[in-house]
Amino acid sequence: MRIDDAPCRWFDDAWYRQLRQQADAWLQQLDAEASGLCELIAQERDQRLGRYFELLWAFWFDHSTDYDLVAQNLQIQHEGRTLGELDMVVRERASGRTLHIELAMKFYLGEGDTRDPGNWVGPNRRDRL
Repeated sequence: MRIDDAPCRWFDDAWYRQLRQQADAWLQQLDAEASGLCELIAQERDQRLGRYFELLWAFWFDHSTDYDLVAQNLQIQHEGRTLGELDMVVRERASGRTLHIELAMKFYLGEGDTRDPGNWVGPNRRDRL
């Protein structure tokens, strides 16, 4: 099978809304008693925003009734060389499908005429929106 032929599922807004609605009661409980999440966050040494974002998603998948977190930050290696890393691998319980989820969080600072996407600078000066 060629990579172009591999089935790919892009999550739309409805999928995220459904996740939020299904997790509403759990999130309210978490608001009332967040010690487990707070302990997890306190143990994390990497303070970058992207890592924090991944940590929150992993915590959610770990407590999900619909998904199992199979692997996190799984390195892909071939002949001793790292080819890349999968942020998360989860199993959808209802279908048994395995999903690869990539997460990213970046902030950009607008300089000058912010109507021009080239004037939005990312974490590195050469990063542009």
